[in-house]
Parts: sequence; structure tokens; C-alpha cells
Amino acid sequence: MFETWKLKAFDNLELVRSTAIQMDAPKHFHEGFAIGIATKGLQTMQLEKGDYTIPPGSLMFLNPRETHAHKQIPYSPWSHQMVYISPEYIFWLQKEGIITRKGELWFDAPIATSPEIYNNFLNFHRLLASGNTCPHTTLIFNETIAAIFNNWSITKGKEERPSLVGQVENIQNYLEQHYRTKLNLDELAARFKINKFQLIRDFKRSKGVTPNEYLNIIRIEAAKKYLAEGHSLVASAYMTGFYDQSHFSNYFLKYTCFTPGQFQRSCIA
Repeated sequence: MFETWKLKAFDNLELVRSTAIQMDAPKHFHEGFAIGIATKGLQTMQLEKGDYTIPPGSLMFLNPRETHAHKQIPYSPWSHQMVYISPEYIFWLQKEGIITRKGELWFDAPIATSPEIYNNFLNFHRLLASGNTCPHTTLIFNETIAAIFNNWSITKGKEERPSLVGQVENIQNYLEQHYRTKLNLDELAARFKINKFQLIRDFKRSKGVTPNEYLNIIRIEAAKKYLAEGHSLVASAYMTGFYDQSHFSNYFLKYTCFTPGQFQRSCIA
């Protein structure tokens, strides 16, 4: 079972809780930091840097737009809890001195353990899921997230990037700015003066997904924002480049494990 909550009054914080799920999730990413805990069972998290088995009691960290997938382990139903936090909120915690690390922060490893932080996470997740956003809950949340960043994040390197990575990022930025329009790979290759098949190969090598898959994930992330703002399912689909309601619902369910209607009903004012 999957449950989700979107807290509009709490910087649009998104919470997810699963109970005894046995399913795979395709390659995808999240707009902000994905931070969570594994509570029961086992699952494999597949990242570009390797595969990681996640045992109960683990803390999990994913960076904004870090491509990953989930693979079930047979006969081991998995339960977990997550929060999706915007980079802007993390920057605010740094500005306030709650997170003491400086610079652009990043997680180099996706798994860690700390019984104290694990229990604090369970506590604030329960409170926020019940709609409790009082100052005491906010304090527990901020202190727990700060402890995670202060203990396990690093400052992202500023080294010069290879030209290939720069080209892929130019394509990525273009897709993010034009996600409402239908993707034509021939036109995209011509725009960036690169062979179409090389474009697909280089993009997937860098991002872990093809340009088409990347575009669909961007569209779904944008649709979540429109749904949270109260736009209808039809309008949200249209504004994110889905001209077929069935395709929109199928892609939304594939990447989020919720239907658009279920997600919208989870949004709490």
C-alpha cells in the first residue's frame, strides 16, 4: 500500500509512506532531495554508481534529479517512508545556521545508519502525515534534516566538467524549458549539431535515461505541481504536454505509484 501527502503550508513538502509493497519502480528522479527510512523488508536501489541493498533501519538519501530505480527482492515485502524537500528549503536551513555545512550540498553515498535520527524521522513523519505542522513538529523536522546534512552531505565539487557533460546539460536544459512540446529527436539533434543516435547514447550514459524518458519524468514532476495548485486533471495533463488523458494517467501511475486523482486528493492546505 502506498500513501502520500502534499503539505502546501509547509513549503509544498511531499511525504510518502509504503507498507509491505512488492513491486519494481522504473528509472526516475525527483525535483528535490529525497530523504527517507526503510522500516521493513529488503529492496535494491539501483543508481548509476551501483546497486545498493537497503535493510530495515537504514537512512536513504537521493540528490535532486539523481536517476534511480527500485528492484524488489522476492519474498521480502518492503516498507519505507520518504520526504521530498526542495533545494531552496535546504538553502534556508543553511542560511539560518541550522545546517552548518556551507556551499552546494550533495550526498555521495545513498545509505547510512543512525538509530537516533531514524527514530526522530519516524516521529516527525507521523506528525506531519497527520497534518500537525505546529512549531514543535517543525523543530523536530528541521533538526532531523539538519543532522542528516551535517553528518552525511558533502560540498559539491566545482571542477571543470568535460565537454560531453556540458553538451548533455545543454540538451537537458532545453528539454526542461520545452517540456510542453512534443519531442522530435531529429530536430533536437540538428539544434545541437550532433548525430541523433550519439545524442541518445550520450544522454543515457550521463543521465541514466533516454531523452524521451527524461522528458516524461519532467512532465510528471510539473504535473504534480499543477495538481497540488488545484488545476483539473485535464488541464494538468494539457499544460505538461500530455494530449491523451489515458497516457497521462498511465505515466503518472508508472512514475509515482499513484493516479493523478489520488495524488491531488492527498494535497493538504
